[in-house]
Amino acid sequence: MILITLLPAITSCEKENIGKNTGEVAVTAGVTDIGAFSAVLIGYANLTGEMTEETVTYGFDIARDRGNLEEGFATQHFKCKSGSRDDKARFECKVDGLTSNTVHYYRAYLHFKGETHYGKILSFTTTDLVYKAYTDDAVVKSPGEVELRGHVSFEGDEPGATIIFMYGNAEGNVNTQIAPFVKQKGNNEVVKVMVPPAIGVTYYYKMRVNLGTASNPLYREGEVKSFTVEGPTSGKEVDLGTGVKWGSCNVGASSPEGTGTYYAWGETSGRNSYPLIPSYTSTPSVLPASNDAATANLGSSWRMPTSSEANALISGCNAYWATYKGVTGRIFVSKSNKNSIFLPAAGYWSGNSRTQTGENCYYWTSSPAKSKGSDYASALFTGKGEQNAPEVYDADRARGMQVRAVKK
Repeated sequence: MILITLLPAITSCEKENIGKNTGEVAVTAGVTDIGAFSAVLIGYANLTGEMTEETVTYGFDIARDRGNLEEGFATQHFKCKSGSRDDKARFECKVDGLTSNTVHYYRAYLHFKGETHYGKILSFTTTDLVYKAYTDDAVVKSPGEVELRGHVSFEGDEPGATIIFMYGNAEGNVNTQIAPFVKQKGNNEVVKVMVPPAIGVTYYYKMRVNLGTASNPLYREGEVKSFTVEGPTSGKEVDLGTGVKWGSCNVGASSPEGTGTYYAWGETSGRNSYPLIPSYTSTPSVLPASNDAATANLGSSWRMPTSSEANALISGCNAYWATYKGVTGRIFVSKSNKNSIFLPAAGYWSGNSRTQTGENCYYWTSSPAKSKGSDYASALFTGKGEQNAPEVYDADRARGMQVRAVKK
């Protein structure tokens, strides 16, 4: 315990005399229990006349700059309760929110009937803080969920702390901040879920702890570590455990992020413009090979998926809206084997214009419409957000849309 007083007095009687013999109304007496962020300030009040415990206000002003305190610009003000019935002249306050390893200036005050009396200005230095932050290995649970982890260690009483995870795309560029959160006391391991903005990317990250305030931070940081969010499964065909193998690219594309060719339903080549009425109006239970864009362009082992197979893709995979090599879309990750495919959000063509590029995915199936007539067919749709979760719906056959092939 550290005690600073105006006089080298140590007994309770001598402390009482400090307040009674100075002739001051408010006396700054000393400080005890100095820590990294807190201390107990002690003062005395000479109560005379109408001044009673019930009519006066006791307290302390405190600042890190003596000049500010002298000019009345204290950064913190603390109102105190008086001491026991046998020692009404003595008062003390535990002050929190201080800065570690820093000189603080303080003075007692007594307020009575609109007039404030101040004691002398004294100072003390807070102790240094032994507090360390560590960045732990991240856990990549899926392309849409990564657990960033860290832990802390410290000596003495645990201070309040705000956890901030930072990340970036290079070891020297870890500047993007995830929403801060207050660390729960008693649990020194911390976890924050991150939704990666892109897949097929290596991220660098670190844990930062703020032991101060937003305006007056005191940081402790862990080392920079990295994790990789895998992109779609490589290879021409991908087994997602849904009964068929899916092509890794759109028909007409050479890479998973490629747009490929737009097709009207029942047509096997792309157009420069798309009519407002469909050219193929037959209603077979499934498109014949001669009208299947996948078969016509990739060979007899490939075909367009049926609506049932598209529904199996939805039910058998977890789907995440993501960016891959600068292209937005949905990545479907198999629940059974973790393989994945990426469907670019290429929008669709209608007439002479293309719309919703980068916003929504439209992919034909080989099945006719479920509930509408010969001008419609079944298609897989998905977009950004929960309200645009993957589904199979009836789409206008005349639209130019994407095709993702399947094979047995």
